[in-house]
Amino acid sequence: MREKCAFIPSSIGRNNSGGNERVTSRSPLHTRRVRSHNSIQGEVFTLKHLMRLNLGLGLWLMISPFVLDLVNRRAFQVGWEDFLLGFGIATFSLCRLSSRRGAALWDFVIMALGLTTLLNPIVYHYLSVKVFAWNNLLVGSVVLILAFYEDRKDSESSGTIEGNRE
Repeated sequence: MREKCAFIPSSIGRNNSGGNERVTSRSPLHTRRVRSHNSIQGEVFTLKHLMRLNLGLGLWLMISPFVLDLVNRRAFQVGWEDFLLGFGIATFSLCRLSSRRGAALWDFVIMALGLTTLLNPIVYHYLSVKVFAWNNLLVGSVVLILAFYEDRKDSESSGTIEGNRE
């Protein structure tokens, strides 16, 4: 939105140098719109960082069986599912990052993969491999929480945008 500017006649708006002053008018509605726009841009910036974090966690989950195999030889035997779960989290996070179309669906799929990663040590009974179990519990819970937060913030911001159009 462009600012409306007006020149005040010299008899009304003299400054110390004797010239005309340029007055800009900003309505409270314009100020609210600018603040709303800036806060939405900040939220989008934050959401993109959170999506990138989910992408990074998915990539870590993909390589973690190979890395944790150096710590514990049994890790790769129980970690092959995590390679697939990490691939899914990374793929759908990349889809979510590249397009807003179907964001709710991508968030739901990422939440489901995060929950599966979180429950994986319990379902497959490998809590005895402590390093791998903690890795799954930590990565799964963070992915689940971030996907839930992204979905919630995205639905709030789209509701705010819809409210501004009316």
